[in-house]
Amino acid sequence: MLRSELLRLRFSRINIVLLTAVLLEGLLGGLTAAHFPLLIDGLISLNEVIPNATNADQMPKGMLDSFALQQQSMQFVVADLSAGTGMGVSLAALGAIVFGALSASTEYRRGSMAFSSLAEPRRLTLIATKVAAVTIAAALTAVPLALCKGLALALGLTSQGISSLIDPVELVSLWGRGAIALILLALLGFGIGLITRSQVACFAIAFGGLLAESTARTLGALISGGQTSAASFLPFGLVADAVRGTSFGGLNLASIGMAAGLLTLAAWAIALLSGGVVRFIRSDVPTSG
Repeated sequence: MLRSELLRLRFSRINIVLLTAVLLEGLLGGLTAAHFPLLIDGLISLNEVIPNATNADQMPKGMLDSFALQQQSMQFVVADLSAGTGMGVSLAALGAIVFGALSASTEYRRGSMAFSSLAEPRRLTLIATKVAAVTIAAALTAVPLALCKGLALALGLTSQGISSLIDPVELVSLWGRGAIALILLALLGFGIGLITRSQVACFAIAFGGLLAESTARTLGALISGGQTSAASFLPFGLVADAVRGTSFGGLNLASIGMAAGLLTLAAWAIALLSGGVVRFIRSDVPTSG
């Protein structure tokens, strides 16, 4: 049964599109972060051609230096496969949530969940198999994504003649935490899909939640003076804390810490997944969405 679930996820066209987009963003986003100061210099040079074309020249020099690839924290940002820049939710994190949500809601829309329930009447066994398949697929996705991020870091270091400040053990540990974060986000999305049983509702909750959380985090930072607040424990923005413990470059924007971030993200995933499993076990399965 597990093999059939993995094959279903593997040959889904939407999953192929998601994977392609995530890998491209991982490589291009990593290259952009690796050359961020050079891009700012290019914008500043544009002012010489078009007066006042940008305000990049007003950026404090100390802030620009914190974004340089010579900083170890910036090298971690480039190599990080799940948290992106830390200034928001990366495409990899969002893709993991969408992947998990669609893995459940698509089955309800097509009616295949009802056929699966007939083939395997033991609801707990069936849902455990599906959870295992989502977990394995998310973990396997981390491998090519890590290669893209590693390539972006290597190209950035080589093009600028900079030495790596991350030893192999730290790099593998970073990628391991990133893989765990992607798995937790996929399971969180899977729980949302089981609860809503609707693709439209999944997207509404995911993107509505992102918008609401970004607003709540901004207000929380303003109220707390940039320190941690209750909004810092909301799920979508926890990835940078869980994987690196810091935000973009050397800027630590209301981080709750690596251990707390990972545990809080796991708690959100467990809570939503548990809610979805309880509904799946205790309610009827419709033949179509």
